[in-house]
Amino acid sequence: MKTFTVLPLIFLFFASHSLWGQDTWQKMIHDPNANFYDIQQAYENELGNVPYQRGLGIKQYKRWEYYWEKRVDEKGRFPASGHVLNEMENYYATHSNSRNYIVGSGNWTLLGPTPVPNNGTGQLNGNGRLNCITFHPTDANTVYVGAPAGGVWRTTDNGATWTQFITGLTRLGVSSIVIHPTTPNTMYIGTGDRDGGDVPGYGVWRSTDGGLTWNSHNTGMGNRTINELLMDPTNPNIMVAASSNGFVYRTIDGGANWTPSTFLGFNPKDIAYHPTNSSIVYASGDEFHRSTDGGATWTQIVSGVPAAVQRIALAVSPNQPDWVYLLAGDGNGLVGIYRSTNSGVSFSTRTTVPNILGYETNGSGNASQAWYDLVIVADPTDANTIFTGGVNLWKSTDGGATMNCVSYWVGPSGGIDGVHADQHALEFSPHNNNLYNGNDGGLYFTVDGGTNWTDLSDGLVIAQLYKLGISQQTLDRAINGYQDNGTAVSTGTVFSTEIGGDGMECIIDPTDDTYMYGALYYGDIRRSTNGGTTFGSITGSIGEQGGWVTPYKLDPNNANRMFAGYDNIWRNDAVRAGTAWTQISNFGGTQNIVDIAIAPSNSDVVYASRSNNTFYRSNNATAGAPAWTDLTANLPVANEPADIEIDPTDPTHLFVAIGSNIYESTNSGANWVDVSGSLPNISLNTIIIDSDSPVDAMYVGMDVGVYYKDNSLADWVAYSTGIPNVEVTELEIHYNAAECKSMIYAATYGQGLWKSDLKDPGVVAAVACFEASLTNVCMGEPVTFTDQSSYTPTSWVWSITPATFTFVGGTNANSQNPQISFTAAGTYNIQLTAGNATGNDIETKNSYITVSAATVASAFNEDFEGEPLCGTANDCGATTCPLTGVLWTNLTNGTDDNIDWRVDENGTASAGTGPSVDFNPGTTAGNYAYLEASSGCDGQTAILQSSCMMLDQNYNFVFGHHLLGTNIGSLHLDINVNGVWTLDIIPAIVGNQGNSWQTSTANLTAYTGQTIKLRIRGITGNGFESDIAIDDIRLVPIVLLSTQLESFSAECLGTGSNLLNWKMSDDQFTGNFSVEKYIQEQWVSIATLNSKAQGVSYEFADPNPFLGENLYRLAILNQNGTKIYSNATVTNCEIDVYSFVVFPNPFKDEISLQFHSEIAASLPFRITNLLGQNLIQGNVKAVRGLNTFTLPMSDLPQGVYLLHTEGKMIKLVKN
Repeated sequence: MKTFTVLPLIFLFFASHSLWGQDTWQKMIHDPNANFYDIQQAYENELGNVPYQRGLGIKQYKRWEYYWEKRVDEKGRFPASGHVLNEMENYYATHSNSRNYIVGSGNWTLLGPTPVPNNGTGQLNGNGRLNCITFHPTDANTVYVGAPAGGVWRTTDNGATWTQFITGLTRLGVSSIVIHPTTPNTMYIGTGDRDGGDVPGYGVWRSTDGGLTWNSHNTGMGNRTINELLMDPTNPNIMVAASSNGFVYRTIDGGANWTPSTFLGFNPKDIAYHPTNSSIVYASGDEFHRSTDGGATWTQIVSGVPAAVQRIALAVSPNQPDWVYLLAGDGNGLVGIYRSTNSGVSFSTRTTVPNILGYETNGSGNASQAWYDLVIVADPTDANTIFTGGVNLWKSTDGGATMNCVSYWVGPSGGIDGVHADQHALEFSPHNNNLYNGNDGGLYFTVDGGTNWTDLSDGLVIAQLYKLGISQQTLDRAINGYQDNGTAVSTGTVFSTEIGGDGMECIIDPTDDTYMYGALYYGDIRRSTNGGTTFGSITGSIGEQGGWVTPYKLDPNNANRMFAGYDNIWRNDAVRAGTAWTQISNFGGTQNIVDIAIAPSNSDVVYASRSNNTFYRSNNATAGAPAWTDLTANLPVANEPADIEIDPTDPTHLFVAIGSNIYESTNSGANWVDVSGSLPNISLNTIIIDSDSPVDAMYVGMDVGVYYKDNSLADWVAYSTGIPNVEVTELEIHYNAAECKSMIYAATYGQGLWKSDLKDPGVVAAVACFEASLTNVCMGEPVTFTDQSSYTPTSWVWSITPATFTFVGGTNANSQNPQISFTAAGTYNIQLTAGNATGNDIETKNSYITVSAATVASAFNEDFEGEPLCGTANDCGATTCPLTGVLWTNLTNGTDDNIDWRVDENGTASAGTGPSVDFNPGTTAGNYAYLEASSGCDGQTAILQSSCMMLDQNYNFVFGHHLLGTNIGSLHLDINVNGVWTLDIIPAIVGNQGNSWQTSTANLTAYTGQTIKLRIRGITGNGFESDIAIDDIRLVPIVLLSTQLESFSAECLGTGSNLLNWKMSDDQFTGNFSVEKYIQEQWVSIATLNSKAQGVSYEFADPNPFLGENLYRLAILNQNGTKIYSNATVTNCEIDVYSFVVFPNPFKDEISLQFHSEIAASLPFRITNLLGQNLIQGNVKAVRGLNTFTLPMSDLPQGVYLLHTEGKMIKLVKN
């Protein structure tokens, strides 16, 4: 068995001098000398028999316990500080290529979540927890945040985008960040997870090149969790660091060396310098201490400070440098807010009510998680304004005497804005005094004192995944369980939260994506029967409580059977629909099941481990009363397996993960062999066997990285290229021969969901596989065939029948990814022979490609009157509507889109949205197509797509649409030419358009002579009032003008108008003319004229010409909606540089002064009464050319006035 070094002897000091005055579990979990089993017992003594309820800290403790339970040794001793970091350095020293990700390779890419997942629960969700926030000293848009397991992230545009600031460091948790004030490329981080305690600390690290490289700067402190790090505001070489071991460390040489202070006797969470005297430093944890020598020695302050609390947070403000605020809480809620006005020597109580640390916005509850989430900040410009954070955010403007809630964890309510639960950081920007908040969901900020909050979490890849479930039907479809942020269903990079709370184990039915399973803590399993849109609990009949992450598995041979582990094993034989469970074990006691494994080759064989270090097997697990064999005595070490994996073909052959080792048994658990090889001596969390591998390939996920082994390798190799150095909590493989792309997926605890190709072992013949970019195409439309063959082929031969095709794009029959253009309609067979040095393989797909001849566009008119009604109920995405026609098709849900266009009449099922009549003739009996946007269908896409359409002449595409509702999404028209889609060929129609049918037109003249496809793409909005309807699709031929424009001219009449003349070639034109003028850099229609019944000559007088240049054009409007423009014509009226035009005159409230200037100049003016008395005067800045200025005159009474400028005098009359 691998072992680890326990804590150094220096900490034996604390055996007689505990960090804590009382050994409560909340404090013990941060004690480096505490024993894991002692902490468990302390928790059990306090809360072991208390049913779960919010605000007691149960959830936070169970997270901590779940993490550490499999990382302590058999005596409950924790690994030494820096264990993971040191062990990985040892591993890299003997596996030099692994640091550079060469051996084994892997090509891991991020799936997400990157934007915050779509919210399907009603409760605010997020991307992950943040511990700290800091700001660039000179750039207000550059902000840094630290995550407890996701490292440091930076934005340079105030949260619009984020980049990971530190890569490559091992399992990096960050609780504090400091930037040098004059040399911002020098920065420091305090490592470890201050509040959760489940990511170890490595002391202080420093970068001097703007974060490109980092080095340990912890000499004198060692590998400690640094709760807070501060730089002396008068000397950047002096810093203080509050550490989890009860000391405040101090450096005077920029972090090169650290000296511990006197022992404080508690875990200092917060520290602060006196704003104007850096000799005075404050520290708080469950006590308050004060230093007057820069942090070297400390004195506990008790005057006015509450005793026996869980935690105290502190704040200071430069506005009142001698003030210190304390926020104290315990397990029952707020203890109080306290203020010192004498630099922390004594305190007075500001308030003890209401409970501002709980869940309610009125402070009525008695919940509190003060030991986990407690923060206070004072406004640097007004010390009477403070903000506090517990579950919600509260504000005071009278120094804490009265408090008002300014955020609600569920969402906006009663005039209070929504902010994710559990607050950990509050910081005012030094640049603009905006307030930033870090919580369990990410980062928010406010610019108006907390009235409104903006979520800046999009782009922060910091999700902490407990588990995942991967679809076997759809590539990249997954369901993921997150700490703090629920359970999300994802397809590719799009994530949607569908269960709130903390998300645990997840499963997608391997035979049907319709059925999904997610869970909350303690085994509250939820089932979805609609592909993850909604979930309902199915475990109410189970009379036991499961572990924090309760294991449950589907039978690999019967997806309708589920096994779940609580204190015992329970079985559901109809889990797709039923909620009845049978207890099939009687192990005794209340220890939870840790893992379950069902043999893929024999469902009767099931293995299970329990949290009391026991291990069992049943050989008849599907029977009414299965028998179980206790295998505990055979285990290689006295710890329970954390993960169990069974050979896909042999139920007697299995592997288990215990601690940092993997063990193999070939006789049903009777004997074990350590097969860990040279894997790093860190926690091994998950095992997966590739059931399709011809070389028995398997992968393990550890606290850092993924590792691979097969029967051709003597040892494990790193398979971690691209994946960050974070804990891998679960691995799953997507097997799909049809898609030619089996993939491995990794859930990480700190940076989301990742995927990679499976490893090529290099000793296996190629396995041919391919896919086409399109399988239903038009004649002449290019198709790309992509080689997806396994095991690195080096040669390819393509065979296609019938032979009515050509290779295009410079490809040929031996290209890896050829492009083909089919020259005849019909079905085609495609065959690929792929080979490498070991051997060849053939993949044949018969009738794989269907090629269609194009239909003339005029045949595509559709009013839906011939279609039967379909999907008229408000049942969201549960209905499919295959249209009876062949020219327009609803695409396949779940593959090409999400929902269908339905056919209805006489109003949709939901009130306040959708039409009540059709487009034409506008009756209740007429049909139309529409999107049903009832609950659960937010943001869903429906596509109505044409078959191959030949544009044999010029056409307009015209269709009616109806978008009524407060939640309306958008409607789009796209075109496909030569296999490439162009989106939105007319502007998207977005939002509520009112209760009327409207028409849109797309001119397709640019595509005349080509074969195209069109699609109408509707996207529902965020709510049920989002039904979109379409009707009367028409392809209207464009009749070109037989009458031509012969001439178009303009002249200045010199009488206040410009005369435009134009002439047509004959009198057959029956459309209209629009006269357009170039005004303020755009063409504006100034008149519309009808054509004459007879006659070819037309004229129009512009009554408002500009002085100087006037630019006109003529738009000729055909009756079918097309528009043809003339060339522009110019007229230039003679300009008297001393002449001005004033309008309107007479005037009411203002006048406009227009003139032409040959140069840029400042032009003085004044307005007088008839007696010559100045009333208004000033200057206007003229530019070269035409100038127009507006002068406000509303303050003048009615009468006659004179405008004087440039020696001119103009009479003005005000009515």
